[in-house]
Amino acid sequence: MAFNRTLLRSLFIEQDHFILSHKQYKRILLTGRLCLMTFVVSVGYLLFDLYNGINFAWPYQLGCALFAFISFVLNRIGKFSAAKIILGLSTNLTLFIFAVNEPLEAGLYMFFITTNLGALIAFGYEERGKAIFFTLFSTTLFLLSVFIDFEFIPQPLYSQEYIQANVIINFISSSIGSALIIYFLISINHRAESQMAKNEKEISTKNSALTKLNHELDRFVFSTSHDLRAPLMSIHGLLQLTKLSHDAAELKSFHTMMESQVDTLDKLIRDIADYARNSQQSIILSNSSVKKIVLDSIESLRFFPGAEKVKIHWQVPEDLRITTDLTRLQIILSNLISNAFKYHDSKKENSFIRITAKERLDKIIFTIEDNGIGIPNEYLNKIFEMYTRAHEQSFGSGLGLYIVKEAIEKLGGTIQVQSRVAEGSMFTLDIPNFLEAANEKENEVAQQMKA
Repeated sequence: MAFNRTLLRSLFIEQDHFILSHKQYKRILLTGRLCLMTFVVSVGYLLFDLYNGINFAWPYQLGCALFAFISFVLNRIGKFSAAKIILGLSTNLTLFIFAVNEPLEAGLYMFFITTNLGALIAFGYEERGKAIFFTLFSTTLFLLSVFIDFEFIPQPLYSQEYIQANVIINFISSSIGSALIIYFLISINHRAESQMAKNEKEISTKNSALTKLNHELDRFVFSTSHDLRAPLMSIHGLLQLTKLSHDAAELKSFHTMMESQVDTLDKLIRDIADYARNSQQSIILSNSSVKKIVLDSIESLRFFPGAEKVKIHWQVPEDLRITTDLTRLQIILSNLISNAFKYHDSKKENSFIRITAKERLDKIIFTIEDNGIGIPNEYLNKIFEMYTRAHEQSFGSGLGLYIVKEAIEKLGGTIQVQSRVAEGSMFTLDIPNFLEAANEKENEVAQQMKA
């Protein structure tokens, strides 16, 4: 198909000529086709008349074919307006000469309809003055040929068979010309409607995204302002208490509480940064060892509060690799592991987190399982919503699991959760492995470098 389009373009338009728009390109193709059709019809009539012993008309037919060829060449080299003017003038004048010579029943007047349509479409709205002129010109010549007798060339006696043959040829030729012009309109209209439908779909999608974003923004501003203000007010109150106290143990306790509030603020700010990064940054594919990603996530949380009380088990094949957005994957794993630390069951002596990863078709399946306090059943369907807190003891920003789900959806994956209160939770992630897409991209870059 691409080869056919290239061949078509090289036939009607010079390769180095820049075409501004699809509509202009289609109009140039239409003009070129009408030039070729006029040339073929003129030569065909010349041969047909010579075959039937009519020898006086060939100079006009040959002249029309010559002007059609000149118009074709002009159109090909970029003289589009000149090509249409020459084609319109030569075609209409030739039609007029033969229309006053042949009987009306031969049906030559049908070509005036084609020339009218051709003028309107070939010139288009941009050159509507020329289009109107040629439409009036064709109509005037048609009326003159019907109501006024002219004798430009001798008028022989045409046989009934010749007239019938002319009717058929005139009908078929003018129908093909009109069909070409109408097909052009249908093609342009179809493209416009397809583009409009695509635009409407994009607008609808963007409107839905904006509605969701506005809703989330309202909640984000309200909740974040509260979450930011609460630790600050606590720190402010503790500072006031330190001014009143002279007891060293009490001051140390105040400092510990302030440190905790600062940690809360830091976590909230990091969650906000993760949220912004996930919302705005495009997907950046990189390849890495899955084991390295898991171990990096664990290492980054080594000093997380409660981490020292939880034993981590991981089972990841040494040779397992993934191509994905590594930053987002790191955010996902870090949030889920930190939650397992945060909500471990202090009543259990053997608190653990079990992390596994395995390959299935074109996906990497992660599971993060713990034996923590679990999630109440009534919250299981809500934990991925913004600012949802599933426990009374929740002290996070309420953004963590929302960011996890948004990041996974950006990667084209899914997340599922199973949990029982006092028994623990298990999160299962299906993350697409874009290894094939990355290989194709590398091959494309390599080919471009070779070129």
